[in-house]
Amino acid sequence: MPKKIVGTALLLPLLFISCLSSHALTSDTKRVRVAVLPFNDITSSSINIKIASVFMAELSKTDFIDVVPLEIIRRNIMAIEPNFLWTEQRGIEKRGRIVWDVEPKVVEEIVFRTGADYTIYGSISWFNTKWKIDAYLSDSDKNVIRVYSIYGDKEEEVPEKLENISKETILLLQRETIVKEAEEEVRRYLGGTYTLPIAIERVEILARSFYDSIPLHAILLNLYLKNKMGYKEKVIDTGLKIIKLYNPSNDRDTKYLLSLNLDPFDAVASGYEEKEELNKAVEIREKALQVFPLYTTRHKRGIGIAAYNLAKVYEQKGEKVKALQYYKKAILYLPSESNEFLSAKEKLNLIEKR
Repeated sequence: MPKKIVGTALLLPLLFISCLSSHALTSDTKRVRVAVLPFNDITSSSINIKIASVFMAELSKTDFIDVVPLEIIRRNIMAIEPNFLWTEQRGIEKRGRIVWDVEPKVVEEIVFRTGADYTIYGSISWFNTKWKIDAYLSDSDKNVIRVYSIYGDKEEEVPEKLENISKETILLLQRETIVKEAEEEVRRYLGGTYTLPIAIERVEILARSFYDSIPLHAILLNLYLKNKMGYKEKVIDTGLKIIKLYNPSNDRDTKYLLSLNLDPFDAVASGYEEKEELNKAVEIREKALQVFPLYTTRHKRGIGIAAYNLAKVYEQKGEKVKALQYYKKAILYLPSESNEFLSAKEKLNLIEKR
């Protein structure tokens, strides 16, 4: 096991002014408060504040993050658990009960006492010269929004690995901050501070900062839907962006869409149905049934109605095969008591008898 600690003197200047400039925040973006807790050195059962110090130093270089000072963190930890002894170097003689394990209740208390919007905590393990760092970024609601696990064969590799974590963390916090600003714009609109077009314009500017942010596009789509006729093309375009970005395994994006009671698949499919582009509507709704948990009944009925109408069109054109295909699909998705279901079944029987 190495005798020396990862120190700030070993660490190259980290950070990514270029990233901040390419994703510049608007001038009135709110600042966020971040608490970085000392990292637990599992191997030596002691505390390593050097890794935390790197995070603190790099986060402090940005223009939108306030870092809770280390001394405040120390005082609050001691207030939470007086028996915690701050062993900030390996090799210090242990006195009393030394237990350093950042449990959810500790993070919760730190958030409450410091007013932090986000908390970073974690651990380092040593295996001879090899090491592993696990770091966690959680929000004020105790949700872990990012987990980092990095490995190395030599202590000298730590700086570069921490640089990557620092960049990703700052970019993520910047993204989260802009989402909160967009939410604030919506609240101002709902409170009557300004009109829907102004709210949309302001959120559109924010959404350009992160083209791959589902929450930002979701906020924008929700605003467009308040005037569907006036923004019908933007409803489709923005909904398609969300659908393209959507990954069912990303629980945070799914939860965000559900928190808005927003189904981008339904918004896009409804737009296509109004434009009588029924094949596209069916395709979108079928995809929704596979990957998105909201409005299942609406999607099934939508597919059934669209398939029924497509079948009638193909029947009028004399395209028997396609008419049969869509009447069968209509029967598969429509409620058995609906008029369209009964009509589709009757027409299917007539075509098959010809």
